[in-house]
Amino acid sequence: MLASLRCYRFSLRLRSAVAGVTRRDGLFVVVGEGAQTGIGEVAVWPSFDGVSIEDVLAALHAWDGTTDARNKLPRALLWALECASRPFARSRVAVRSAVLIASDDDAHFDARLREATVRRAPAVKLKVGRGARDIEHIARLRSALPTTELRLDANRALDVEAAYRLHEACRDFDVAYFEEPCATLADLAELARRGVKLALDESLLDAVRESSDAVREGSDAVREGSLELLEVFPTPEAFVIKPSLLGPSGLQEIVEFAQRRGVPCIVSSTFESRLGREALAEVAARIAPAAIHGLGTADFFAEDFDTDALQTANDIDAWLDALQAAGRITHPPRW
Repeated sequence: MLASLRCYRFSLRLRSAVAGVTRRDGLFVVVGEGAQTGIGEVAVWPSFDGVSIEDVLAALHAWDGTTDARNKLPRALLWALECASRPFARSRVAVRSAVLIASDDDAHFDARLREATVRRAPAVKLKVGRGARDIEHIARLRSALPTTELRLDANRALDVEAAYRLHEACRDFDVAYFEEPCATLADLAELARRGVKLALDESLLDAVRESSDAVREGSDAVREGSLELLEVFPTPEAFVIKPSLLGPSGLQEIVEFAQRRGVPCIVSSTFESRLGREALAEVAARIAPAAIHGLGTADFFAEDFDTDALQTANDIDAWLDALQAAGRITHPPRW
């Protein structure tokens, strides 16, 4: 572990469960001192990439600071280290973002629909494939927001036939795309062949993971889910990219791949704190300033961090000290 690196753990309460998660656990990683201080956030999501906070802490403790060892760190940690590698400077970039409706619970759906209507949201992303009321909710959304872009996301919950039935039932609702309805590239390719407009998300994480695993093992074999297979996949409507999970090299790899294929990039949150979301907004403004991104997760937090006092690198220590004194962040054990 690097002597100059500091780490703080936090746990933020969500208003309602998201994929079974009721608290958002994360880490702040801090590098440097004074005017050279940088800070980044680790935002793992084990159901996406199989990495836990404990895995990240173990990797940090074992890291000897060498470049070779760094390249083997979890990608979520590499993203935080990349953010912390430069002196902090507050950015006030503004990007457009979709409103997320993540549950078929009536109260949640009604509240989020009202929010989207009041905000005149440019896009709404609706999670589907979790209940029997998908069509009802899609119809209500389209009725309330006739010109808003509508995106559906099943998080791989459906098989080909169920996904296609949903697609057919939505033909009159002007759906922009269907994000990752199925779990394999073969199934997604079959849907594309049938005319379903798709966006890729988890498949991009799989491709980066498979590519990095092949490099570590010195293998030239083309693996299921790798970028080589995505090269021949029918061109999707969008790549939904999660920098916090892809890591810096994975992000660059996917963005360059998207540019070669002519695929728009949508930067997506993994339920980071406000600090993490602000870093993602910078990425979104840099790679796709005109796009409608997926950073609308702030409303899901029952508590969050106020970053208004953070303007320059010199503010970080006082900000962290205040949070620590209030019991909102702690040093992990053995730190």
